[in-house]
Amino acid sequence: MVTAWDVLAGKAATGKKVVVAGGGMVGCETAEFLAEYGKEITIVEMLPELASDAIIGRKDLLIRHLAELGVKGITSATIKAFTADGMTVTRNGKEEVIGSMETIVLAMGVAPARQLAEEIKDKVSELYVIGDAENPATAFEAFAAGAEVGRKI
Repeated sequence: MVTAWDVLAGKAATGKKVVVAGGGMVGCETAEFLAEYGKEITIVEMLPELASDAIIGRKDLLIRHLAELGVKGITSATIKAFTADGMTVTRNGKEEVIGSMETIVLAMGVAPARQLAEEIKDKVSELYVIGDAENPATAFEAFAAGAEVGRKI
């Protein structure tokens, strides 16, 4: 596991297949950044649409660019568990497993989600906690943290 603090301290991170847990503006822009560097990205969002907190003009451009980059979006999905085989989500009343991931980036919510990071740190080779999942902050600070992690992975 590599935390955001480890990344800032200069520890390298790898992993081509990345799941971004959280599809708000921070998660989507992080996914966009990583996809531009050749990562295979899947965003998992509990709301019915990605980037629901983005302003209208930016949202449309972002969603279109994510599609052009081949980013997959899974919406209306609640993450239930992280396992050695992947991630279990509930969507449309059914459980699904999203497998074949090498890196998980947490970009969820407006309250720290450090407990979740602690629970899953031994189940993945890399884990990054960014944005409000790490510490509630301004959008600029969250974007900067996502960009820094993105440069490392």
